[in-house]
Amino acid sequence: MADNSSKRAAFRIAAILGVVVLVAGAIMFLLASRQVTMASYDTTMTSVSVPGAAQADDGSWSATAPGGDVTFGGTGTTGNAVTASATTTATDAVIPDICSTTVGSDGTWSCSGTLDAGDYTVTIAVDPNSPLSLPLGVAGLIIVVIGAVIAIAGGFGLVVTGGQPIGLLSLLLIPVGVALDFALAWVNNTLKLPLFLDSVGHILAGMLGGPVIGGITGFLGVLTNSAFQPAAIVWCFQGATIGVVVGLLAQAGMFKNWRRAIISGLIVIATSATMSSILSLVIFGGIDGYTISFVRAALTNMGWSMTSAVVVTSVIVELIDKTISVGLPFLVIVGMSNRLLNQFVTGPKLRELKTETIAQAEANDNVTPADLGSDGYGSYADK
Repeated sequence: MADNSSKRAAFRIAAILGVVVLVAGAIMFLLASRQVTMASYDTTMTSVSVPGAAQADDGSWSATAPGGDVTFGGTGTTGNAVTASATTTATDAVIPDICSTTVGSDGTWSCSGTLDAGDYTVTIAVDPNSPLSLPLGVAGLIIVVIGAVIAIAGGFGLVVTGGQPIGLLSLLLIPVGVALDFALAWVNNTLKLPLFLDSVGHILAGMLGGPVIGGITGFLGVLTNSAFQPAAIVWCFQGATIGVVVGLLAQAGMFKNWRRAIISGLIVIATSATMSSILSLVIFGGIDGYTISFVRAALTNMGWSMTSAVVVTSVIVELIDKTISVGLPFLVIVGMSNRLLNQFVTGPKLRELKTETIAQAEANDNVTPADLGSDGYGSYADK
């Protein structure tokens, strides 16, 4: 017993240390991501020295150049490198580097170049002012992986030494959950819905496999969505957090009945909406590239602050999205037999969802009436 206690203590320390390392790496990665993305939001082109030049809503400029020298100017974050380029309207030919400069200490920039006569769309590319952005981001991801491995090893160790073998079915929840997240996110992107639908898989994994399985599936499940949108990698940390939260709620018996499930759903919604708002504002300035960004842009044009627009839209979208994402796995679990539930880590905490009569038990589980209580239900009914 003492040996088992010392093992659990060691695994607990490993799990905590892994989480701390993972969080440190995540902060490094998010700081690097913010520096890169905010550079583009902070730096804009406000003037083009071509007659009749007009700016579009996406920040680009259309201009008809008479041929000769042109000058571009704007504002931005001091130190950011700015490069102006143009695309011909007639042939879509790209002129990649008309001129380059750096935003000055007064927050303005200006550069000059030449353009042949013709119609153009003019845009700018911005590089962040710190050369540490890429190394910082890569180092952060490496530290995240190291922390995740340590935390997972500690978590699995705690589960096993606690007398709850993980089992093959619980491990299979990871690839199944990742596949579900990917498939439903693809459907959402194809239909251009103002939702996400990329959480059903890791929420199911968290309900059945606990926080360790849920966290792993959440991280990997959202990571696969970078195939649709590279910036989605930032949301891996939110996916992992949701998976862990659902796993902890399942272990606490918070999905035993409908009333508890509704409370758990509200907790998941609040957690997701909070993280979504913070990441969207801090990393992307509120415009994160998802369909909901168009609504946020419309609200800001109506006079809303970006913070208000992000918080309100995040709460509304997460309320709908996570109600679906929690509800579907819950219905799946309701339909599972006790014997199947018992194969998963959190099965003993979910057994109230399904009670079986003598006839059902004989048909589904091949047990005899002697194995059941006098009330006609199995031993799981009162747990």
